[in-house]
Amino acid sequence: MIARLFNAPLGETETAMGVGTVGSSEAIMLAGLAFKRNWQNKRKAEGKPYDKPNIVTGANVQVCWEKFARYFEVELKEVKLSEGYYVMDPDKAAEMVDENTICVAAILGSTLNGEFEDVKRLNDLLVKKNEETGWNTPIHVDAASGGFIAPFIYPELEWDFRLPLVKSINVSGHKYGLVYAGIGWVVWRTQQDLPDELIFHINYLGADQPTFTLNFSKGSSQIIAQYYQLIRLGFEKQEKREMKKNKKHYDMLQFVCDAQHGIPSSCPCGGFIIIEVSTNPADKDWLPGQRYFTCSAYKNDGLHFRQPWVNGVEEEVCRLKSEVAKMAVEIAHLKDLITRN
Repeated sequence: MIARLFNAPLGETETAMGVGTVGSSEAIMLAGLAFKRNWQNKRKAEGKPYDKPNIVTGANVQVCWEKFARYFEVELKEVKLSEGYYVMDPDKAAEMVDENTICVAAILGSTLNGEFEDVKRLNDLLVKKNEETGWNTPIHVDAASGGFIAPFIYPELEWDFRLPLVKSINVSGHKYGLVYAGIGWVVWRTQQDLPDELIFHINYLGADQPTFTLNFSKGSSQIIAQYYQLIRLGFEKQEKREMKKNKKHYDMLQFVCDAQHGIPSSCPCGGFIIIEVSTNPADKDWLPGQRYFTCSAYKNDGLHFRQPWVNGVEEEVCRLKSEVAKMAVEIAHLKDLITRN
């Protein structure tokens, strides 16, 4: 859902990767580790030194970027701010990039004033520089404060995976209210952008479970609340599609429950109900010639009405009993007439 929100190139051959984190701080640590490992692997393959990685950011970054640089031994190269320009200058950032730069971090929602940095300009400058140098320097977008704002208010703004050099994005779920504190997300553009060697596989619950987090044990309440808010408040073409699908499923279940009081005339999908005679012996169950009340557009996806005609059989039995009772009355009447004559 979040990958679609950030316009990841999802398709049959491309799959975004992501993980829930404890705020954006952990998300940035994980994204930084992925960039560092990818850069190291590339340098090793080229037979070049890989002991002096650096990262380029603006001086307005949140302290978690300084933590990442210090904890994981990456040089932090900060673009200084200037009078009247309190975000990272993309031109100056591109100039600071060298062959040891693991990525450039742009901020969508500055810690100082909430301003969006020009990620599109940065992408264009790095595309040109990468063509000249062959370094392939990527971009990470720290969208902690703007990731759940820009897609709704500024949908035309190009800052996300629509830009080819944006390889990962983090966002803080709890900065927007209505969600318990301590939920963040990081999404990678493709599986190739997250080195498999950083992913651990556990089977504590009996099946393979991949994990890539600094923390292990944590609650699920934040994730549940975040999912609810996304499908409740999300925009029509994306998140509300999930809500509509769920609602159709619930409506269908309600139709099945209500079928004991009468078969509906239409399915929640809009199809009309037909009486289907089963030709599959496996469908006969214990009823002779079992039929189904079925949506005319039926598909076995849990979203279309299909109810065995059990109620119809019961009604037929009741009707036959009523006819027998009437016949019994008529027979008794005939017997009385014959006796009198």
